[in-house]
Amino acid sequence: MRPSADEGNGLDGPVTGLDVRVVERPPDAVLIEVSGELDLLTVPEFAARVDRVVARRRRVVLDLDKVGFCGAAGVRELVRASAAAREAGAGLLVAGASPVVHRVVDLCGADAALTWAE
Repeated sequence: MRPSADEGNGLDGPVTGLDVRVVERPPDAVLIEVSGELDLLTVPEFAARVDRVVARRRRVVLDLDKVGFCGAAGVRELVRASAAAREAGAGLLVAGASPVVHRVVDLCGADAALTWAE
Protein backbone atom coordinates (compact mmCIF):
# COMPACT_ATOMS: atom_id res chain seq x y z
CA MET A 1 0.00 0.00 0.00
CA ARG A 2 1.29 3.40 -0.86
CA PRO A 3 0.50 6.49 1.22
CA SER A 4 -2.12 8.85 -0.08
CA ALA A 5 -1.03 11.72 -2.28
CA ASP A 6 -2.95 13.85 0.21
CA GLU A 7 -0.74 12.81 3.12
CA GLY A 8 0.30 15.90 5.01
CA ASN A 9 -2.74 17.84 3.80
CA GLY A 10 -4.99 17.10 6.76
CA LEU A 11 -6.16 13.66 5.70
CA ASP A 12 -3.72 11.62 7.81
CA GLY A 13 -2.57 11.88 11.37
CA PRO A 14 -3.69 11.80 14.94
CA VAL A 15 -6.72 13.49 16.38
CA THR A 16 -7.16 13.45 20.13
CA GLY A 17 -8.18 9.87 20.92
CA LEU A 18 -8.35 8.92 17.26
CA ASP A 19 -5.89 8.04 14.52
CA VAL A 20 -6.94 8.12 10.87
CA ARG A 21 -4.74 6.84 8.05
CA VAL A 22 -5.75 7.35 4.43
CA VAL A 23 -4.33 4.97 1.81
CA GLU A 24 -5.02 5.23 -1.93
CA ARG A 25 -6.19 1.97 -3.48
CA PRO A 26 -5.93 2.32 -7.27
CA PRO A 27 -7.81 2.64 -9.44
CA ASP A 28 -10.80 4.14 -7.65
CA ALA A 29 -10.87 3.41 -3.92
CA VAL A 30 -9.47 4.93 -0.77
CA LEU A 31 -8.91 2.88 2.38
CA ILE A 32 -9.42 4.81 5.60
CA GLU A 33 -7.94 2.98 8.59
CA VAL A 34 -9.34 4.21 11.89
CA SER A 35 -8.09 3.39 15.38
CA GLY A 36 -8.93 4.75 18.81
CA GLU A 37 -12.22 6.30 19.84
CA LEU A 38 -15.01 7.46 17.57
CA ASP A 39 -17.05 9.72 19.82
CA LEU A 40 -18.50 13.20 20.21
CA LEU A 41 -15.03 14.78 20.43
CA THR A 42 -13.44 12.97 17.50
CA VAL A 43 -16.38 12.78 15.07
CA PRO A 44 -15.97 16.29 13.58
CA GLU A 45 -12.40 15.66 12.40
CA PHE A 46 -13.23 12.12 11.27
CA ALA A 47 -16.20 13.49 9.28
CA ALA A 48 -14.05 16.16 7.64
CA ARG A 49 -11.52 13.57 6.48
CA VAL A 50 -14.15 11.21 5.09
CA ASP A 51 -15.94 14.10 3.39
CA ARG A 52 -12.71 15.15 1.63
CA VAL A 53 -12.36 11.67 0.17
CA VAL A 54 -16.04 11.47 -0.80
CA ALA A 55 -15.80 14.90 -2.47
CA ARG A 56 -13.23 13.37 -4.82
CA ARG A 57 -15.90 10.79 -5.73
CA ARG A 58 -13.72 7.94 -4.63
CA ARG A 59 -15.13 4.73 -3.20
CA VAL A 60 -14.43 4.67 0.54
CA VAL A 61 -13.47 1.53 2.44
CA LEU A 62 -13.49 2.09 6.21
CA ASP A 63 -11.35 -0.26 8.29
CA LEU A 64 -12.71 0.07 11.83
CA ASP A 65 -11.02 -3.03 13.26
CA LYS A 66 -8.92 -0.99 15.70
CA VAL A 67 -11.72 1.23 17.00
CA GLY A 68 -11.87 0.59 20.74
CA PHE A 69 -14.87 2.80 21.46
CA CYS A 70 -17.73 4.00 19.29
CA GLY A 71 -20.45 6.18 20.79
CA ALA A 72 -23.80 7.15 19.36
CA ALA A 73 -22.17 10.17 17.70
CA GLY A 74 -19.81 7.79 15.90
CA VAL A 75 -22.68 5.63 14.67
CA ARG A 76 -24.60 8.72 13.54
CA GLU A 77 -21.52 9.85 11.58
CA LEU A 78 -21.04 6.45 9.95
CA VAL A 79 -24.66 6.53 8.75
CA ARG A 80 -24.35 10.15 7.56
CA ALA A 81 -21.08 9.46 5.74
CA SER A 82 -22.53 6.39 4.08
CA ALA A 83 -25.52 8.38 2.82
CA ALA A 84 -23.28 11.24 1.62
CA ALA A 85 -21.02 8.82 -0.23
CA ARG A 86 -24.02 7.14 -1.86
CA GLU A 87 -25.43 10.53 -2.95
CA ALA A 88 -22.05 11.51 -4.42
CA GLY A 89 -21.87 8.26 -6.35
CA ALA A 90 -18.81 7.21 -4.38
CA GLY A 91 -20.10 4.51 -2.03
CA LEU A 92 -18.84 3.57 1.42
CA LEU A 93 -18.04 0.05 2.62
CA VAL A 94 -17.42 -0.78 6.28
CA ALA A 95 -14.75 -3.45 6.53
CA GLY A 96 -12.96 -5.03 9.45
CA ALA A 97 -15.19 -3.50 12.12
CA SER A 98 -14.27 -4.33 15.70
CA PRO A 99 -16.78 -6.14 17.93
CA VAL A 100 -17.30 -2.83 19.75
CA VAL A 101 -18.39 -1.12 16.52
CA HIS A 102 -20.66 -4.02 15.53
CA ARG A 103 -22.32 -4.02 18.96
CA VAL A 104 -23.05 -0.30 19.16
CA VAL A 105 -24.26 -0.10 15.54
CA ASP A 106 -26.57 -3.04 16.26
CA LEU A 107 -27.82 -1.50 19.53
CA CYS A 108 -28.57 1.75 17.69
CA GLY A 109 -30.47 -0.15 15.00
CA ALA A 110 -28.24 1.28 12.29
CA ASP A 111 -26.75 -1.89 10.82
CA ALA A 112 -29.05 -1.86 7.77
CA ALA A 113 -28.03 1.73 6.97
CA LEU A 114 -24.42 0.65 6.34
CA THR A 115 -22.85 -1.55 3.68
CA TRP A 116 -20.72 -4.20 5.37
CA ALA A 117 -17.89 -6.23 3.87
CA GLU A 118 -18.35 -9.97 4.24
